[in-house]
Amino acid sequence: MSRCWFVCLMLTTVAHGQIEGKFTLSKLQFAAGEPIWLAFDMTNTGADTLYFNAGSPYSFCGGYQLEVIQGNPIQHPSCSGGVGGSCLSGTHTFRGGERLTDKLLLNYDHDLSQPGRYHVKATRYVSTATTDDLVAIVNGRQTRSTDEFDIEITAPDDATLKTQLAPYVEQLKSPNEELVREAARALSSSAAAFLESTMLAMLDRLATRQFAITGLKNVNTRAAREALANIARSGIPKYSYEADTAAEALSEMGDQEYFPLLKQIAESKPPNQSGEAVRYAARLGGDDAIPWLASKLRDSDPIARGSVIWALAATGSRRAVPMLIDLLLSSDEHMPQAAEIALVQLTHRSVSPDKYSSGTPQVAHRSWVHWWSSHPDAQVYGPKSCGEIQPLN
Repeated sequence: MSRCWFVCLMLTTVAHGQIEGKFTLSKLQFAAGEPIWLAFDMTNTGADTLYFNAGSPYSFCGGYQLEVIQGNPIQHPSCSGGVGGSCLSGTHTFRGGERLTDKLLLNYDHDLSQPGRYHVKATRYVSTATTDDLVAIVNGRQTRSTDEFDIEITAPDDATLKTQLAPYVEQLKSPNEELVREAARALSSSAAAFLESTMLAMLDRLATRQFAITGLKNVNTRAAREALANIARSGIPKYSYEADTAAEALSEMGDQEYFPLLKQIAESKPPNQSGEAVRYAARLGGDDAIPWLASKLRDSDPIARGSVIWALAATGSRRAVPMLIDLLLSSDEHMPQAAEIALVQLTHRSVSPDKYSSGTPQVAHRSWVHWWSSHPDAQVYGPKSCGEIQPLN
């Protein structure tokens, strides 16, 4: 194939004072499942020692922002984004003339399993100060480094991929926990079915167990689904992060045999703790989840009724649209606005395309009733689908 298409766009690299940063890739063509390592080199070009605060490059505390878009580099408003939560971070000493390097596995947090062309935009934000005082660092000099790349993912080749991943399988035996986690991260990001036994074995080690859950989702074999189901069952009725992660993984694997299990997990939780579990069950159940969600709308608890809104959007079902339209006239506080947002997610249509909610439920109801009745073949979208928001017409 022609290689002239490949372009590496080094755009908007901004450095302030004595900090310079640059992202690099070793190449621009990768086979599906191959680990894609993005390197970031940061240099203190001055003589003064600086201090900065950062956490893991895979958490928002690391200061990294990675955007990966298949096809044209256009971010549509229906694509979800943003980060939050808590993470561990620490203060780093950065001496004059020193160079620091981070490695980020691009296909760990981004789905690059399908062949095609992808646009990558990588940004690193760093705040520095000449003292190790945290307040001074947070309010210190800001540096932003941004690079963009166009890459291509080719069809998977199991024979080649086995060779590429063999060093990581061997690295799992290392006594060094950091090396083990790096290997587990790389292996879990591959969707290769031949890694099934490796992922199952990774469940037996604390340092690799969470990566194994991700890997089993990507492998998506019968044995992988059964292993995740066993972990998810441990969350009945008491919540655990691990069980919740396994349930979420099952919800994305497409095997409706596990819909009753996810529904059981959701029903075992009190209303104020069941929202995510209800969405997981709804995502997997699709059309089959609609009667169950309809019954939950009759629940006496307003929190239980409210969780149904986002679950209906998660079904990707046409049958959810008229239910949400009816909920635009609900007397429950916040329910009409939430229903309108859910309708936008399901249909990629909006009364006000520049925002999700019109703020006027009665007007929105009339508009949606008219649009739905006049567009019987309108497309609906699943929770992972992105697309430009179009006006109702």
